[in-house]
Amino acid sequence: MEEEITLRDLYLALRRQAAWIWGLTLGALALAAAASFLMPPTYESRALVGISVQKSALGELGLSVDSLASGFADEVKAGSGEVATRFAPEERGGLSARYDAKKKLLTLSAKGRSAEEAKDRAERLLAAFRDYVSGRAYERLDHLLGAQLEQTRDSLRTAEARRDILLKALGAVKGGSGLDDSVRALLEQSGVPAAVARSGDIADAYLRLKLAEQDATLASLQSRLEFLEGLSKDESRLRAMAGESAQAIAFARPGLPTDPVSPRPLLYSALAAVLGLMAGVFVALIREALREPEGETARAPLAAKGQSPAS
Repeated sequence: MEEEITLRDLYLALRRQAAWIWGLTLGALALAAAASFLMPPTYESRALVGISVQKSALGELGLSVDSLASGFADEVKAGSGEVATRFAPEERGGLSARYDAKKKLLTLSAKGRSAEEAKDRAERLLAAFRDYVSGRAYERLDHLLGAQLEQTRDSLRTAEARRDILLKALGAVKGGSGLDDSVRALLEQSGVPAAVARSGDIADAYLRLKLAEQDATLASLQSRLEFLEGLSKDESRLRAMAGESAQAIAFARPGLPTDPVSPRPLLYSALAAVLGLMAGVFVALIREALREPEGETARAPLAAKGQSPAS
């Protein structure tokens, strides 16, 4: 029948192997202290940023705070886009961007070998995010501008065609020849109610009123077209509009860190002590398991002489 191991047995076993336990624990502490002393310090600087997206003069941009923040976080992780433009490959490893969807805040952080280097990289990361936001807004505005230019030109051509129809109808009424069916059909297409276009006599004043309305529409469309064409030729103005429509707002700018984030001697020492102690206990138990019991050691010489312990 196997003997049960009591807590006293375990205590005595660990006591016998105390030298190994303390040796491994102190050795781990010494290694942690040496590593903390030899490792170069690393500093970290952070910025807390929010995003404002507003309706532009060309309409809604179709951008969301979540898409802008997560998109830039992906660029930081991949080291692409604005991050690749502003940072060398060896600098990108210490950059990070974490987005809090509930608070709608983006935390930008950068690490460096000195406090000044960390702050400089954080400032550049913040500038990269601002360029990213304005760049996405510019792309959307440029797309909106192209679509609205085409739409305004189509509307202008339609308005000019309707004006020509009204002028033709007005000339027919003033000449006393009346309107034929083709002109009446064109009047219906240009927006004149069917009952009016098909009536026996269309008043001169009515046609003049519709012509004045059409002229006002033409003037508005022409002014809109001039504005859009001018905007399409002025990139700096369009970029300024993009900057007003979508902005990165720094609630906390990068500061100069006072303490390094690594190495951390106290943390490293605590972890080393725990790991060293666990390793020491494990080695102690292994040594005890391989150790011959005292009774077996005493019986070994007698067995060699052919005697039993009782004789």
